[in-house]
Amino acid sequence: MIMNALIVLVGVFLLFAGVLLFQEVRGVQAAQGTDGRRKSLVEHITFVRRPIREEKPAPAAESSPAQEASSEATVIEVFEPDTTVDCFTIFVGDSRTVQMKKAVEYDSDKVAFVAESGMGYDWFEQNGLWQANSLIRSGGTNIVINMGVNDVGDVQKYAKLVNRHVDDWVTRGCNVFYMSVNPVSDGFPTLSNSQIANFNDTLQELLSPDVYWIDTYHFLMDTGFSAGDGLHYSNGTYEKLYAAVMETIAPLD
Repeated sequence: MIMNALIVLVGVFLLFAGVLLFQEVRGVQAAQGTDGRRKSLVEHITFVRRPIREEKPAPAAESSPAQEASSEATVIEVFEPDTTVDCFTIFVGDSRTVQMKKAVEYDSDKVAFVAESGMGYDWFEQNGLWQANSLIRSGGTNIVINMGVNDVGDVQKYAKLVNRHVDDWVTRGCNVFYMSVNPVSDGFPTLSNSQIANFNDTLQELLSPDVYWIDTYHFLMDTGFSAGDGLHYSNGTYEKLYAAVMETIAPLD
């Protein structure tokens, strides 16, 4: 009887270990992707076109509430860069971009920064865009825009301006990205993260499908950040942010 009990216990243990091993293997496969390619730095940094709703025909028969809820699927179009092109990258932004430039090491033959402290929509329209346009290269250029923290109320204007230029940029061989406005520390007096999240959600919805969205807001909220004055980040945070974005927009191996 004791021997039978031991056999049963060993069998249960082996079954449990097998289940755990299967789940671990499935988890690794999911993290790598079904084709085994390297994914972006974190899930939030996988850059995608603005999510769109796939239109599906109405069901012929009555369905349950759960089935109705699943009848609309969000279609995510993952950007697949041309691996034969090593694009020049232009960052366009405000004081956060100015400080990122100072904090990180970069190759000026491959990366440029167009940014001024304290600037918002007016500077972006009158100066920033034109400076960026003058730097576009015929061999392929990434334009990474990170504007809005100084004037979150101008979200409609930002969307209209970018949408007005995106066709020209794409025609000139550019990949256009909008990096979300990134978080501030809790208690920052003039701006809250709820205002930032609303700006990001609204802008992502309004932007042309030809503008790729990079959700660095949730990346920093999930991984943590340091901001001495509540708004501007430490060198370590800028380095992490820059590495994440460059990892995202780089051609896949």
